[in-house]
Amino acid sequence: MKKRNLLYLLLVFVGLTAVVSCSDETDDPAQTEKTQKTEKLTLETYKISMKNGEAGEVNVLTKATKTSKILATSSDEKVVKIKVEERTRKEKGKDVKFDVLILEAFKDGKADVTVKDGVNTTKLEVTVEQSEMQLIAKLNDKKDAYVATVGKGVTTKVFVKVFNGADDKLMAVSADETIAKAKIGEKATYENPKNFADKKELSVVEITGVGVGNTVVTVTDERGQSKKIEVEVNKSLKLEGVGGETLNISSCGDYTITVLGGSGEFKFYDKNKIVTYKRVEGTKNKFNVIPLKVGETKIKFTDYADNSTFIELPVVATAKLTEDTNFIVTCNKELTLKEGVKLSGDVVVNDKAEVVSTGVFNTKLGGWPPKYEGSVNVTSIDFANVTEIKDKSLAGCTGVTKLIFRNLKKIGEPFYKDTNLALKEIYCHMDTPPTGRTGFIFYSTDLSNVTLYVPANKLEDYKNSDFVKQCKAKGLKDENIKAIQ
Repeated sequence: MKKRNLLYLLLVFVGLTAVVSCSDETDDPAQTEKTQKTEKLTLETYKISMKNGEAGEVNVLTKATKTSKILATSSDEKVVKIKVEERTRKEKGKDVKFDVLILEAFKDGKADVTVKDGVNTTKLEVTVEQSEMQLIAKLNDKKDAYVATVGKGVTTKVFVKVFNGADDKLMAVSADETIAKAKIGEKATYENPKNFADKKELSVVEITGVGVGNTVVTVTDERGQSKKIEVEVNKSLKLEGVGGETLNISSCGDYTITVLGGSGEFKFYDKNKIVTYKRVEGTKNKFNVIPLKVGETKIKFTDYADNSTFIELPVVATAKLTEDTNFIVTCNKELTLKEGVKLSGDVVVNDKAEVVSTGVFNTKLGGWPPKYEGSVNVTSIDFANVTEIKDKSLAGCTGVTKLIFRNLKKIGEPFYKDTNLALKEIYCHMDTPPTGRTGFIFYSTDLSNVTLYVPANKLEDYKNSDFVKQCKAKGLKDENIKAIQ
C-alpha cells in the first residue's frame, strides 16, 4: 500500500514538473522583444546649422530594429519644424528602406529635435541663423548698394526677399522726398525671368520719381537689417517719331522712333513678332521699326538700367509687299493666307514670296506633340520663287500629290509627323539641290512611291547630294530619280 502511494506521488510530481516546463517555453511577445538583439539609434549628424527659410535633411543610420518606427518632435516649432519620411534605396540590387528627418527652418534661434525608435532616444541640435535680406535689383559698381532708375512722375517696384515674417514691419525711407518718395506696397507675385515656373509672393518697395536728380532709399526689416537703393530720377520716357498714340505702318519702309528720358539706352520687344527693329548706327535710343506681318501688336521699350522703367506703343501694321486672290506677301517676303480663304486643287504661290511657314497651308490645333489641320483639298503646290520652306509648313496636307520647287534653297521638316500621304511627284527645277537639317527632311514621310524629277544636266549632282540621300533614307528608289523632260 505504501509503495502504491509513493508511486502515485512520484507521478504527480513528474506531471507538475512537465506543466511548469511547458509554461516556461510559452512565447511571451514582451519577453521576446526584450531578448531580440537591438541596435543603437544613430544619426548621420547630431548638430545642424540652417538659414531661416531653408530646408534640410538628416538620415537615420541605425535604429533598434528594422521595423522600429521613428518619431521626431521639435522643442520649438517656431524655430524649426520636423517630419519623418521613409524612403527606399538600392543596395546590392535590393530595395532597402531607411528613414530621413526633414527639417524646415522658420525663425532665428535654437531648438532640439528629439528622435525615438521605441527603445532608444537621441537628440539633434538645430541652430537657425539669420538670413540676409535680398532685393531683386541691379547692384552698383561697388556692389555695396542697389540701383534703380525711374522717370519723373513714374512709380517703379523693387521686390524684397525677407524671411520668417520679418517683412511684417518692413520700412522704406527716402533720404530726399523732393527727388523720390518710397513706401511699402502690397505684396505681389514675382516671376523669375530665368525660370517662369519659379513664382513667389514677395514684399514690394514702391519708388516714385518726384524731381529730377539722385537720392537714396533705405529699406529696413524688423530685425534691423537694412539695404540701400541708389535712385536716379530722370524725365519720364517719351517717344518721338510716332505721330500719334498709335504707330500706323502702311508701307514696307523703316519707321524711326527715338526714346527720350531714362538712362538713354533701351531694349526693344514685340512678343507677337509683327514688327522687328534695327538700332540706328551710333545711337542707343533710336530704332528703325520694320514691319514683318499684317496685324496689330504692342511694342515695348525698356530701360537697360532698370527693367521696371519702360514705355509701350500700340502698332497697327497694314503694310504688305503685294497680294492676290489667295495670298498676302508681307514686307519680309513671307507668304500669308488671306483671311477666310480656303485653298483647294492646284495652288500656285505668289511669285513675290520667298518664305513659307506654318499658318498658310495649315492651322495649329495645339496639344503636345502639336497637331495641325491641313489643307486636305490641295492636290498640288507650285512654290514659284520661294527659297525657304520651314518646319511643319505642310503638316496635315495629306492630299497633296505633287510639289514643284523652282528656286528652293533651304527646306525644313515640312510634313512633320504625317506618314500616310498621297504624295507621288516632287519636281526640283533648281541646278543646286536644296539643303536641310540631316535626318529631318521628310522626317516621317514614306517616299517609296514618290518620283523625284530634276534637271537633266544635274542628274548626277542630285544623286550625290545630301538632299537625295535623305530622301532615299525615307524610301526613295534610285529608279525613281528621273530627268525633267
